[in-house]
Amino acid sequence: TQARPKFRRLAWRGGLKVLLRRLPTLQRKLAVIVTFASLVALSLSYVFSGVDDVKNSRKLVVDQLESFARILGTNSASAIAFKDVDSARRTLGALEGRSDILAAAISLPDGKTFAAYPRALERHGFAPPPPGERGTVSGRFIDGKLTLARWIREEQEDIGYITLTADLHPMWAAIYERFAVSGVGVLLAFVVAYLLARRMQQSLTQPIASLAAAARSVATHKRYDLRVSTPVDNQEMVDLV
Repeated sequence: TQARPKFRRLAWRGGLKVLLRRLPTLQRKLAVIVTFASLVALSLSYVFSGVDDVKNSRKLVVDQLESFARILGTNSASAIAFKDVDSARRTLGALEGRSDILAAAISLPDGKTFAAYPRALERHGFAPPPPGERGTVSGRFIDGKLTLARWIREEQEDIGYITLTADLHPMWAAIYERFAVSGVGVLLAFVVAYLLARRMQQSLTQPIASLAAAARSVATHKRYDLRVSTPVDNQEMVDLV
């Protein structure tokens, strides 16, 4: 299995070398090299920016859930202390305007659900988080849901915990939209880089092409009177002529 990556690298190199050998002119070979290098560079930039975007989006969702859990837990601490279920329900009802929050529940330390949003979830139990002040995230990021559980503390004592479940589909939709926009930008950048490289490479290949044409005329038609003009800023071409 360790030989497979090496074999693939060799196959890539060998395929590129074969392609360059089959191209008849230096200009086309330079075009392939520049195009391949630009494609690799832009593709790597696109992939790394995409991975960073997903990572930052995940952190943003977790931070938002942590903030919601901390605020809701603080506001519901007195309701738990006085066993005021209606007050706890009203606190969770503030999430009704958040379409990205699928469910929320306040549970007692023994695991019994004290209040939930929607209320139908009060018949369900929610696993408590491990000891600690920060929330514990569960659920895979690619499954479309993310659950965070956080202890509710009152005078340094855990009097309950809150559980929030977020819908990740809006986040993924935004990521896909940014991927599409970035992909169009990368494609445009590739086209511009290719056109600029093609235009600039003519300054390198045109003198060589002129020299080759003059050499063929001398060899075929005995035109010893031909002269090839060389750019003064290209010392290698001057030496070659």
